[in-house]
Amino acid sequence: MEDLIRVLEKTVSSLQTDQNEAVRFIQDFTQRDLTGFLKALSDVLYNQQNPPVVRAAAGLQLKNQLTARDEALRQHQQDQWRRLPDETRQYIKERVFRSLGTEIFRPSSAPQCVAYIAIVELPERLWPNVIVALTHNVSNPASTPELKLASLEAIGYICQDIDQTSLQQSDSDSILTAIVIHGMNEAEIDEVKLAATTALLNSLELIETNFRKELERDHIMQAICTATQSRNTQITVAALQCLVKVVTLYYQFMEKYMVAALYAITTSAMKNDIDDIALQGIEFWSNVCDEEIQLAAEAVEAQEMGDQPPERVSKNYAQQALPVLVPILVEMLARQDENDDSEEWKPCKAAGVCLMLLANVCGNAIVGHVLPHITQNVRSDDWRRRDAAVMTFGSILDGPDTATLQPIAVQIVPFLIEFMRDSSVVVRDSAAWSIGKLCDTVPVAILSLPAFLHTIVQALTENLDSEPRVAANVCWAINSLVSAAGDAARESIAPDSYPETFLLSNYYSVIIQGLLSTTERPDNSKDQENNLRAAAYEALMAVIKAAPNDCYSLVFPTTFNMLLQRIQSLNETIQRPDMRAPDIRSQLHDFLSLLWLSLSSCIRRMDKTHITGVSDSVMQNLLITLNNSVDNTATQTDVLMAATSLLEAVGTYFDRYMEVFKPYLLVGLTNSAAPQLNSTAIGLLSDLTRVLTENLLPHCGDFMQALLTKLKEDTYDKSAKAQILSVFGDFALAFGPKFEPWITTCLDMLHQASQIQPADRNDYDLVDYCIRLRECAIEGYTGIIQGMREKDGRPSSELNYLLPRVPLILQFIELVSNDPDNTDALLSSCCGLIGDIVENFGSSVAHLVNTDNVKELLAKGRRSKVEKTQTIAAWAQRSVRKLARSR
Repeated sequence: MEDLIRVLEKTVSSLQTDQNEAVRFIQDFTQRDLTGFLKALSDVLYNQQNPPVVRAAAGLQLKNQLTARDEALRQHQQDQWRRLPDETRQYIKERVFRSLGTEIFRPSSAPQCVAYIAIVELPERLWPNVIVALTHNVSNPASTPELKLASLEAIGYICQDIDQTSLQQSDSDSILTAIVIHGMNEAEIDEVKLAATTALLNSLELIETNFRKELERDHIMQAICTATQSRNTQITVAALQCLVKVVTLYYQFMEKYMVAALYAITTSAMKNDIDDIALQGIEFWSNVCDEEIQLAAEAVEAQEMGDQPPERVSKNYAQQALPVLVPILVEMLARQDENDDSEEWKPCKAAGVCLMLLANVCGNAIVGHVLPHITQNVRSDDWRRRDAAVMTFGSILDGPDTATLQPIAVQIVPFLIEFMRDSSVVVRDSAAWSIGKLCDTVPVAILSLPAFLHTIVQALTENLDSEPRVAANVCWAINSLVSAAGDAARESIAPDSYPETFLLSNYYSVIIQGLLSTTERPDNSKDQENNLRAAAYEALMAVIKAAPNDCYSLVFPTTFNMLLQRIQSLNETIQRPDMRAPDIRSQLHDFLSLLWLSLSSCIRRMDKTHITGVSDSVMQNLLITLNNSVDNTATQTDVLMAATSLLEAVGTYFDRYMEVFKPYLLVGLTNSAAPQLNSTAIGLLSDLTRVLTENLLPHCGDFMQALLTKLKEDTYDKSAKAQILSVFGDFALAFGPKFEPWITTCLDMLHQASQIQPADRNDYDLVDYCIRLRECAIEGYTGIIQGMREKDGRPSSELNYLLPRVPLILQFIELVSNDPDNTDALLSSCCGLIGDIVENFGSSVAHLVNTDNVKELLAKGRRSKVEKTQTIAAWAQRSVRKLARSR
C-alpha cells in the first residue's frame, strides 16, 4: 500500500520523470493484478487518514479504469469491470460510496467513481439501488452538506452519460425530487444549490416523462426561474443554461412560461454586465430562433409533400420579442475592445450571431426594428457605435428578401466604402466583412450600382495591405464580389461558356496583382489566426473562375506561369535539408496545397488549345510534389484534385502519363489512414474510366486488385468502400464485355453490400451510410448491366453472367423500396435499374418484374415530387408494360 501511495503522489508531480515512473507502475499493476489494483485504489480513497492529494489521485485512477474518450477502450474497460468477481465489485462500490462527502479537494473524485460504476452497472441492474441511495443522501436531514453535495454531483455525472433506457421511471422520479425539492429549493448552501442545478442541467433529457406532466413541469420551471435570480453568479449561469436547454428540448411546452417569466428573465440576463450571464441570455434566444427555423422548415416540407401539418408548430416567440431583443443586441454589439482580435466567445460576438438567426426566422419583419439603430449609429463619433451599425447591417442580410434590402443597401454602401478608411481597425474589418456579406447574399444591391464599383474596388484593394484580420475579410469580400459579378454575367450566355466582358473587367489586373502580392506578404507565416494567405488564394481562385474573355490573358499566361513558377520553387525548397523540421514542412505543404488548388482553377479556365502545351510541365511538377508529400496526405489530396482538373482539360491525352502517375494514384487508393485522400483518389479513378475508356484497360488489373483488397479491410473508410462499389460500374461502362474477368467478383461484392442494414435506426450516421452504400451498389449494378452491351447496343454474351443474379438484384430493390429511410434519389436509381434490367434481359425476366412489388415501386416513383424521378419511373413503367404485352 505504501508503494501505491508513493506512486499516486508522483502522478501529480511536476517532474516528468516522476510521472513516467507512476505510469509504468500503474500499467504493470493493472496487467498483473487488476482486481487487486482497483481494490487498493478504493481503500486509499476511503481512508481519510491519507493525504487529500493522494485520495484524489486514487479516485482519478479508479475512474480512469472505468471510462475513456476512445469508445473501443471504454467498452474494453467496462467489460473488464463486469468480469470482476461479484464480491470484488461490491467491496469497491461500498468503499467509494462511503467516501462521498469526505474529501477536501474540489471537484471530489468519489462522486465520479460512483457515477462511472453506476453507468456500467445500471443497464444490467447490477447496482439497482444506487439511485435510491444517492437521492436518500440528498433528502436525509441528517446528511452533512458535504454528503449532499457529493451525492448531487454523482447524480449529475450519471445523468450526463447514461442512456435513458438504463433508468427506471422510479429512478427519474427520485432524481427529480432530490434535485428540485431537496437540492435547489431547500438547500441553504450555495455549493449544494449549484450542484443541484448542474445535476438538473444534465438530467433534462432523462426526465421527459416528468416534463410532459404539467404539475411536475411547473415545479421544475419554478425552481429554474428562481435559481436564475440567485446572487451567486455560478448558480445563475447554471440555471440559465437549464433554460437554454429546456427551450430546445421542450419548446412545445413553453407558451405558458414565456410571457409569465422567460421574456423578463432572459432579456434581463442579456443586459447583465457579467459576460457569462449575458452569454446565456443571448444563447436562449439563439436557441429559440434555431428551433423556430427548424419548425418552419418542417411545416414547409409537410405542405410540399401534401402531408398533415406537423404537431409541433412555431409559436413565433422570436418575432414577438423583436422590439425588445433588437435594441439589446445592438447595444451588445457595441461592447467590445479595440484590440480584441481573439477567438474568445464574448457577448458582442454572440449578439451578432443572434441577430443573424433573428433575421433568418423573422425575415422582412426585422428591418423596421434595426434600421433606426443603423441610421443613428452609422454617423456616431464613437467607433464602437459605428461598428455596431455596420455589424447590425451585415448580420441581417440572410433574412429579408432582396426587394426589401436593396433600398437600404443603397443608403448604407457609401458608409461601408467610407468605413474602409476608418481610423479604427475594428470598423474597417467589419466594413470589409459586410461588403462581402452583401455581395454574397444580395449581390444585385452592389451590381446595380455601377457608380460605386470603382470606389468599392479601390477601397478593397487598398486594404489588402491592412492588418491581417482586415485583409482576410477584404479577400473574402473580393471573392464574393467577383463571384457575384461572374454569376450575373453568365446568366445570359450558354452553359460552360464565358462572357466577353463584365462589370469588373477594368479592375481585374489591379485585383489579381493585389491578391498575388497579398499571398507573398512577409507576415503570412506568423498569421495563423486569420489565415490571410489561404483567404487570398481562395479569392484568386474565384477571380480566375469568373474571368471573362477580355481578361483571359491575365489568367494565362500571366497568373498560370507565376503559380507554376512558385510550385517549382517550392518543390525545390521542400527538398532542402534545412527544411525537414515538422513545423516548417507543414507550412510548406499548406502553401503547396494552396498553389495547386489555384493552378487547378487556371487549368479549368484555360482554352484546350493552350493546356496541352503546358500539360507536361504541370504533370512533371505534380509528380514531384506527390513524391515530396508522402508524409502529408492533405497535400496529396489537393494534388490529385489538380490531376483531375488536368485530366478534364487534356482528355485522352492524359493516357501518356498513366505509367508514371499510376503508382501515386494507387498510394491514394490504398492509404487506409487517409479517408479524404481515398475518396479523392477513387473519384479520380472514376473520371479516368470515363475519359480514357478502353485505354485504361491495361491498368485495370492493378486498380481492381487494390480496390478489392481494401473492400475486405476493416480499417478502410466505410464511405470510400461505398464509392468503390460505384466504380465497379464505371469500369464496366468503360471496358464493356472486356470487363468480364472481374464481373463475378464485383457482383459478389455488390451482393454482400446490398445485405447490410442499419442495426440501430436511431443512429443517423449509420442510416445515412447505409443509404449511401445502397446508392453506390445500385450504381454499380447499373453500370455493369449497361456496360455488358456491345458498342452497337446489342446484348453481349457476357450478359449471361448477370441473368442468374437478377432475382437477387430485384430482392435488393424490394428491400430498398420498402425501407422507411428511403430517399428520392434512391427511389429514382431503383426505377432506373428496373428499366435497365427489362431493356437488357427482355423476356428472360418478364416473370420477375411483372410483380406487385415492382409495380408499386414504379408507381411510387411516378408520384414523386422530383421531375427526374417521375421521368425515370415512367420510362421503366412503360418498359415493364411493353414486356408484359409481348408475352
